[in-house]
Amino acid sequence: MYSTVLVAIDGSGHAKKAAQHAAGIAAKFGAKLIVMTANEGRLSGALQEFAETEDLSVSEVCDRVNESASTVAQEEGVAKIDNIVAVGDPAEAILKTADLHKADLIVVGTRGLGPLQGMLLGSVARKVVQLSQRPCLVVHE
Repeated sequence: MYSTVLVAIDGSGHAKKAAQHAAGIAAKFGAKLIVMTANEGRLSGALQEFAETEDLSVSEVCDRVNESASTVAQEEGVAKIDNIVAVGDPAEAILKTADLHKADLIVVGTRGLGPLQGMLLGSVARKVVQLSQRPCLVVHE
């Protein structure tokens, strides 16, 4: 059913959970797993916190976060893993990458914000689900 699964991560707890789910699905179906981090050329949120504790550049942080998720995927038995770091609006980068690689499933995590907070703050997961022409799995922390 799935030959390519894309998971978007940002180093947060909910993203780690999304990576675990995506790895499990990819392993079950023998699918390739694409692990991606997207940023707008600067760090924010969980990526910023990670950078501050490690004193790393934007690209180094994204590479480390991707490597961590890839390790989880390998432990789950995923044989084919690609790591991608994209610069630009995260939701748009996720959708573009999914289209480019013909992903059968997009997996994203959500912080579990309530409807009002999600509307006020905006949500990458919400935008991906609304705009995607591909199946999406939203993993709650």
